[in-house]
Amino acid sequence: MGRVKIEMKRIENVTNRQVTLSKRKAGLFKKCKELSVLCDAEVAAIVFSDTRKLYHYPQTPGDVNNVVERYTSVDNCPLQNVERNKEEGIYCKLAPYLNVRREKMKELEKENKNMLGEDLGLLSQDELESYERKIEGSIKKIRDKKKQLMMQEITNNENQVQCLQIQNHELKKKIQYFDIYNHELQKRESEPIINEVSTFTNKDDMAYSKYKDSYILNIDPYDQF
Repeated sequence: MGRVKIEMKRIENVTNRQVTLSKRKAGLFKKCKELSVLCDAEVAAIVFSDTRKLYHYPQTPGDVNNVVERYTSVDNCPLQNVERNKEEGIYCKLAPYLNVRREKMKELEKENKNMLGEDLGLLSQDELESYERKIEGSIKKIRDKKKQLMMQEITNNENQVQCLQIQNHELKKKIQYFDIYNHELQKRESEPIINEVSTFTNKDDMAYSKYKDSYILNIDPYDQF
């Protein structure tokens, strides 16, 4: 009894389909190995199952890459033609947009030269007046921005001066009290001390008392202000 001829169509039964894939894949890879060994040929086979699982021969991915690289490096390789066709298709789609952008760039370059006073020979009176108004408007904006920055800098400087004046006033005040303290200390040291408790009748004596207490308690007089 002869072998039953298998109809070439998709196997609907999942189990039968997986069994057939396993058997035929093994047969394919066996033939690849025989061809490689017997004929000293470089052979590669890549198979994806319906579940997107990858199978390949040789088993080492590096050997497959070597064969694929040799394949793509050959002149008139179909893969190269596919990539070239993709690039040409993309360029064809972008060509109208690129042409518009290219023309716009030329117009901007020409306008920039005209604004700098170059290539004015072919411009009409109206075009020259239009550029003149644009330049005057730009100069006004620049001057306004410059004035704003200068006023801001002046305000910052005034605030710094005010802070320095306050600090200077506080320092003068501390120096004044320190001079009073030093003067009274020298005065008291030149006189015999009769009693530690004294009656003060003026502002200088009151200031001296305050600094003397600080001195006795070993406190920095500057911390009092």
